[in-house]
Amino acid sequence: MKSFKDFVAGAVVATIAVGGVTTAFARSGNFSIPVTFRNISIKIDGDTLITDKEPFIYDGTTYLPIRAVAEAVDKEVSWDDSTNTVSLKSSKSSSSSKNDKDDKDDDIRGTRKVIYNDNDIKITFTGVEKASLGGQKVNLIIENNSDTDYRFTAKNVYVNGEEISPVFSCSVDSGKKVITDMTFLKASLNKSGIEDIESIKLKFHMIDEDSILDYEDTSTIKFDID
Repeated sequence: MKSFKDFVAGAVVATIAVGGVTTAFARSGNFSIPVTFRNISIKIDGDTLITDKEPFIYDGTTYLPIRAVAEAVDKEVSWDDSTNTVSLKSSKSSSSSKNDKDDKDDDIRGTRKVIYNDNDIKITFTGVEKASLGGQKVNLIIENNSDTDYRFTAKNVYVNGEEISPVFSCSVDSGKKVITDMTFLKASLNKSGIEDIESIKLKFHMIDEDSILDYEDTSTIKFDID
């Protein structure tokens, strides 16, 4: 059974994201309840949101992982264990005025650019920012216009000329577009003496989801964070 701390009703998330709402719950304790999993997908402005916790349905209401959804609509999430309270607030990027552009640039670095566009696969780099568990993450949009469902991983990855293995795996079905990221752990970056990611060289390894023995690699991709 998944923890309720990580989930919230979809309607409630939408309301919070738009204008903020205070909701009181009186029930506490542990309960066994029947829930339904139906491979529910989450889309933000038409883009599929990838989460590590699967949405489910209970008593006619769809429950979504609150942190993933809130952060996707530019909300910061915190949990107070002493009061059992989930708090959402506007992130720096959404609450800052246009005059704060320089501060935003400190949070997300790099100019958006298409780094690969071949064989019906388009990959767009959208920036580098700090990862939630330390380190840095490279934000990507992967569009699969082919007839094949692919799982993407990375190989031969170099950051600032140093070979580093990232945390990255992403499934993109045929005709779909997914927002994802490639995370470089703080320990790995520190070991290579890297403070900021300035350049990346890699290949994307594309595995056919229907036949894992069928795969192909992209050509070598190299781009600077500018």
